[in-house]
Amino acid sequence: MRKFAVRRSTFAVRSGIGTLLRTANAELRTLAWLLAAAFVTALLLTAAYQTRPTDRIGIGDTAHDTALIAEFNAPERQSAVDGGARYRWTRENGQITLPGIGRGAVGVDLLLSGSINPAPETRVLANQTEIATLHLTPDFRSYHVDVLASLMTHGSLSLTFVAHPFTPRGDRRILGIVVQTVTVHPEGAGFTLPPARIALSLWIAAIAVALALVVAGFGGLSAFAGAVVVAGGMAAFLVWNRLFLTVDVGGAVRAGALMLAVAALIRFVFAPLCHRAGPATTARDARWLALIAGAVLALRFAGVLHPDIVIVDLKFHLHRFADVVDTHTLLLPIQSAEFGGRTVLYAPTPYLFMLPFSWLIHDRTLLLFLFSLGVDFARFCVLWLVARRVTRDLLTANLVVLTMALMPVGWIVYSWGTFANIFAEGMLTLLFALLVLGYDRLAGPRRWRWCALLAAVICLTLLAHIGVFVVTAFTVALYFLARLILAYSPRRQPSPERQGERVAASLFMLAGLAAALVAFALFYRFPAHDLLAGQHATAVDQEAANPPSVPVNHRYRTGGATPDDRIGLPAVTTSHLSIALIREAWETSFAFYRVWPVIACIAGCAVLWRRSKSSVRESPFLTPFPDHRRAAAFTIAVWMAVAAIMLIVGIVARLYVRYPLFALPAVAFGSGVALAWLVRRIWWGRYAAAALLAFSAVTTLLMWYDRIVYAFKVVV
Repeated sequence: MRKFAVRRSTFAVRSGIGTLLRTANAELRTLAWLLAAAFVTALLLTAAYQTRPTDRIGIGDTAHDTALIAEFNAPERQSAVDGGARYRWTRENGQITLPGIGRGAVGVDLLLSGSINPAPETRVLANQTEIATLHLTPDFRSYHVDVLASLMTHGSLSLTFVAHPFTPRGDRRILGIVVQTVTVHPEGAGFTLPPARIALSLWIAAIAVALALVVAGFGGLSAFAGAVVVAGGMAAFLVWNRLFLTVDVGGAVRAGALMLAVAALIRFVFAPLCHRAGPATTARDARWLALIAGAVLALRFAGVLHPDIVIVDLKFHLHRFADVVDTHTLLLPIQSAEFGGRTVLYAPTPYLFMLPFSWLIHDRTLLLFLFSLGVDFARFCVLWLVARRVTRDLLTANLVVLTMALMPVGWIVYSWGTFANIFAEGMLTLLFALLVLGYDRLAGPRRWRWCALLAAVICLTLLAHIGVFVVTAFTVALYFLARLILAYSPRRQPSPERQGERVAASLFMLAGLAAALVAFALFYRFPAHDLLAGQHATAVDQEAANPPSVPVNHRYRTGGATPDDRIGLPAVTTSHLSIALIREAWETSFAFYRVWPVIACIAGCAVLWRRSKSSVRESPFLTPFPDHRRAAAFTIAVWMAVAAIMLIVGIVARLYVRYPLFALPAVAFGSGVALAWLVRRIWWGRYAAAALLAFSAVTTLLMWYDRIVYAFKVVV
């Protein structure tokens, strides 16, 4: 009777949802799809927990054990003769936590050694309950213990090794016993409920995605599909690599909340602002922007919150922020690897912009993450708006943002932890937008306002980061020179138009000079004084004092400032400059862009330039370009030329700036235009574009997983 009642109630629920799905009321249909999404998500997560995989943790394998252990010493490794296995010494109470592995009894196989511990007896506790006392031998042996189902009611397992602590002569560490591997395998069969807290957190994350799609402007069916896709991905992880997902389910909830917040901001704030500023924009127009930006930022947020990830420069930026906030230090000396080991002064600008938000968010690590993600959110919105204004095409704008979102370089910087660079690149994206849409207004009636705006943006960009100072100076100078050549070229045109070109070029030069003077007065006069006084000895000078056997200027190394084989940046040394340049261009394009967007960017420039020839003049101002399309192509060309110059400087002089990150808005814009042209002009174009984007999405997500789990881990 009980089973019959459960089946009848389930049938009633399904019938009720089916009736709602067929109703004519759109709000009720959406609600029904959300209820269906909640139901299917719960089913998928429950089904995933019916699989009971065996978990084997190699203690000492830092890529997998870092987030699971506590009260262990640093990893060590046996000699090759003894087998070369990794292991760790416990301290007094070493603990291994396996969250969310599932309810039910489990058997645990432990590969342990007492080693040189004079009292190797060890008590083993499972979830704070003693289950065995082991008498360990000096060599590694396997020991088996059983954990009863009554101890696994919460679905997580915490193993504690209580050993007699000792400190050997000549060693300051507190040692207990040696642990090499822990293998947990399920015992018993039958239906089991998933762990309540873990399952509820994952369920909330999936439902948050469905709500974000509804808020963005998609229908109930799309919200249902989005929740099912997310729940299916979570279920796959629960089967394939359960601990990766369960070790920090709170991060999944926060990522879902962030996606919901991004969708709400784009629909209720960004779309109305765009509608007022032009072109006319509805919530439906911006829904794909909300989906792309929300999903990408949520995945990045979940990654930086994951306990496994090692973010290289995180503490560096936290200390710089503390210098600015706590000690009010505005001159921050650091040694820069990109500048050959020179001591340079760091600008406090990003941290000053973060300061007001510190009154709302007291966790400075979380503040740093959210601030950087907010900058990227603004970059997506700005580039989408620019693409929409330039091309008057929603497909192109969406493809531009999607391309920018999928490029590996936009994800790698979060594992590097170059948060000041992210802020600086946000300012550069704003400069890119102003050059595309606002340069012609320097010849209009409000020219002085636009001149002041350009000067302010250039100044803040110069002050954002010492490396970005270099690329900004090159960009402004090259852009001005190219415009000046166009303004004074001996070509036939009406004299009023030539005069307008000269006015725009003159005001742009004025904006650049004013920005440079203000930046110098506020900050750069201090490093300039130090350099002139000779207070900063450079690594290049030290190399000159002790020249190597082969002259440095005859050897060229690829791989950028920090070679990394894991992302496709191997260090290759050659004496041929041409080979070094070709290899560096290929490696950089592959590692940071997967090559095809760089090629598509060039094609996109050609498409923009060609279309602008037949277009009607849309601006009453006197400029060399008939509309924004050619201005966009011109700006992209300047951007890519600066990136190429920085590549050559890096190879020849070993002075590196992050030009791949600098090139991102230009590459994304050009390749998005090329993809839109491919989709609309060639019958197989949509399939080719989908294949290229899918390739980038898969490889970028695999790279992001690798950055979370493996990158920058200490390998013993």
